[in-house]
Amino acid sequence: MQTMTNNIYIKSHVFCLVLFLFLSARSYSQIPEAILTTQHTSASVKNEKLTILRSYEILINNRDGDKYAKVSIPYSKLNKVSNIEAFIKDIHGTIIKKLKASEITARSEMQDFSLYEDSYVKEFTLLHNVHPYTICYQYEEQQSSFLYIDDWTPVINREVPTLNATLSLEVPKHYKINYYSQHIDSLKTDTLENTIQYTWRTKYTTLPEPEIYSPDISNYYPTVLIVPEKFNYDKTGSFKTWKEYGNWQYSLLAGLNVLPESEKMKINSLVSGVTDKKEMVRILYHYLQDETRYVNVTIETGGMKPYSAEYVAVNKYGDCKALSNYFKAILNYVGINSIYAKVYAGDVVRKVNLKFPSQQFNHVILCVPLQSSDSLWLDCTSDGPFNHLGTFTQNREAFLVENNNSYFTNTPRLSKENVLVSRHIKIQKDSTNKMITKFRNTYKGEYFDALSDVSKSLDESSKSKVIVNHLIEKGFAINDYKIKSYHRDSDYISLNYSATNERLFQSYGNEQLIKVIPFSLPNFKNSKVRKFPVQLNYPINNSDTLEYDIPTGYSISSIPQNVSFNTIYGGYSAKYEQKDHQIQVVKNFYINSGNYPLEQYKEFYEFVKKIMDIESNCYIVTKKQD
Repeated sequence: MQTMTNNIYIKSHVFCLVLFLFLSARSYSQIPEAILTTQHTSASVKNEKLTILRSYEILINNRDGDKYAKVSIPYSKLNKVSNIEAFIKDIHGTIIKKLKASEITARSEMQDFSLYEDSYVKEFTLLHNVHPYTICYQYEEQQSSFLYIDDWTPVINREVPTLNATLSLEVPKHYKINYYSQHIDSLKTDTLENTIQYTWRTKYTTLPEPEIYSPDISNYYPTVLIVPEKFNYDKTGSFKTWKEYGNWQYSLLAGLNVLPESEKMKINSLVSGVTDKKEMVRILYHYLQDETRYVNVTIETGGMKPYSAEYVAVNKYGDCKALSNYFKAILNYVGINSIYAKVYAGDVVRKVNLKFPSQQFNHVILCVPLQSSDSLWLDCTSDGPFNHLGTFTQNREAFLVENNNSYFTNTPRLSKENVLVSRHIKIQKDSTNKMITKFRNTYKGEYFDALSDVSKSLDESSKSKVIVNHLIEKGFAINDYKIKSYHRDSDYISLNYSATNERLFQSYGNEQLIKVIPFSLPNFKNSKVRKFPVQLNYPINNSDTLEYDIPTGYSISSIPQNVSFNTIYGGYSAKYEQKDHQIQVVKNFYINSGNYPLEQYKEFYEFVKKIMDIESNCYIVTKKQD
């Protein structure tokens, strides 16, 4: 292999050119911390082995950009890394420091929740005390078993532009590949005597700024995904069709469903006398939750093949693959069919590219089709309610793995009722004439998921910080709180607390203005500045019942008018009712889930803005009695 010094063009005018390009670009308002001036990736497949050479030149402009001088290169037993070279160039393009082999360290990438992980990193840091400077490095990867030839995204950070990026691939003429690309400037294909060479070129100079409820920002990165049509990864498989890929995944599960006799005896005792299949699944799911724990295990076939059901039964732990396979074996033993289902889980719904059969999933759950009801969906890593898919896995394209019959379906989507956040708020004065507000909040949906995790996993000090920083209304000082959980399969949780707010009641002469506590509305940008479409993965649904005790010596002068409206985007209502010396306010608002393109955003924003205007200018007026 040629040395890196010969591979990289080193002259002082390179930096001047980079600086000129950057300063002349209208899209930048200031110089970024760093610029990826050049990224080259060269891949080749020969004798069923994959070799990739990656090289980077990063211009570091200031101290904040020094973090990009720390380089981490991932590797594993399947993906070997070698021939690491690196050096620093000063502003004139002169090499001032080269990386020594002794400066490269290696460590496991094991996380706190991991037990076994066949993932490692090689690391080094090359710093210079005079800015700007350029760090250049390259390394080689080799794989004999692989599902992806490359998953190429030449972006090191959303805020770091890429000026020039090239991906080249050389494969034998008979070697078939499939690829998908987005935001790529050009593709050139050359047919040589015995090989075909592909070259993709691109850049990343318009830096997207994430906005509230925008799609996954990676959708706007230049990307090329390349897979072999046929592969050998523990077993021979194919990405020619989803059915063939499903058959390969199904083959990995073969023979992994055997349970020990002691486990069978335990299962028999648990379901003895139970005839209803759904109840049987519930009992066994609770057993799974109580007797096993989740750990990350990404060894074996690159994290694709689970540990056996017997291993989990004996050791009482596993990752999503292993726990799902284990529970599938349990259900199979009692005569209930279930299906191994692969999804892409996360806070943001990410669509599967159905036209590009490939490994696009990061989580495994179980689907249990029952004739008497809709299918059950079980996340075997969860300690949450039975048959509950939270915001992490709801409304996903699930790939159900069956022999010669793998197919896609959607996991259940959360409805308005599934995500309701309701508050009952009582506002009154105590014996010292101090205003006290008592909240009784009930959460479903994302807040249920988050508060349940907080309640179970954090100590009191950490729990209190989360509640104060994220769940207490702005402007309120909390006095005390209590979290109330219900039965183990309930999908709601309560938070009761008392708090004070000195600005809730404001006096102006003989009048007193009482602020109607507003909803916490998403802070959407004005339609004139919004740049991305809206992606609401699930509905937003809030309901408030507020009870205001009118202070002694005051009478009600005016209350807001009742209001109610509905649109295709959602709805809002507010009703005010006087009862003796009390005003009761019942308010509701909801925003429908969906994907709203920019062409629709002006109308969408007008709907949200209308609610914001009502909520921010809503007062009850009282007057001091003579």
